[in-house]
Amino acid sequence: MDIYTFGAIWIALALPRWDGHRQMILSDTDLDRLIYPRTARDVSNRATQPDWAYIHRELRRKGVTWSLLWEEYRANYPQSYGYSRFCDLYTRWEGKLSPVMRQRHLLPGR
Repeated sequence: MDIYTFGAIWIALALPRWDGHRQMILSDTDLDRLIYPRTARDVSNRATQPDWAYIHRELRRKGVTWSLLWEEYRANYPQSYGYSRFCDLYTRWEGKLSPVMRQRHLLPGR
């Protein structure tokens, strides 16, 4: 296995290529695709997001667990998130909810 330095890769990819008559230069987009073939920006590779509001409602029901909801989600989308990532994403989503707890404080003697 050959180990290439950053400079060698840069020279190989960024230098102009000749196709016989015209000079062809890699654009920034083409260079990014060569260096980073799979990125988070590639929408086709993203897993389908679960309906977090539905999951939030279901978790309030008795006997419903994260594991059950993940299994249901995984059955519908086999190439989706694993259990730990599913739980992590739900926790992050839940953290974005605005907690509201209204408490009525009565003055003493009333």
